[in-house]
Amino acid sequence: MKWYVKSPTDTSDRGTLVETDTGDGSATTASLSYTFASTASAGAYVITAYVTTSSGVYEVSYTVTIPTVPDAPTFRMVLIQSNTQILVRWNKPVSDGGSAITEYQYRYQLST
Repeated sequence: MKWYVKSPTDTSDRGTLVETDTGDGSATTASLSYTFASTASAGAYVITAYVTTSSGVYEVSYTVTIPTVPDAPTFRMVLIQSNTQILVRWNKPVSDGGSAITEYQYRYQLST
């Protein structure tokens, strides 16, 4: 059995060979553990297993989607409420990049 991974920009027929499983033919399962590079582009990656037998070549494919980076939120207003308190309001991003936004983080810096 040969495992291939095909990225969204790959123009080859099968993609990149990442692993070959060989054996005596008695195995009933096979598995692949593959870690995408931290610099992997967003998009759909097709993971395909090709099995060669005396009857021919068979393939099974599965698509994994890496989401894009969400758009930035847009600020609606910043109100100074007192010497020690401000109110910040923003609109959620237009696009979540394909994955739900579960948290917003903010930081502030005192000006000098």
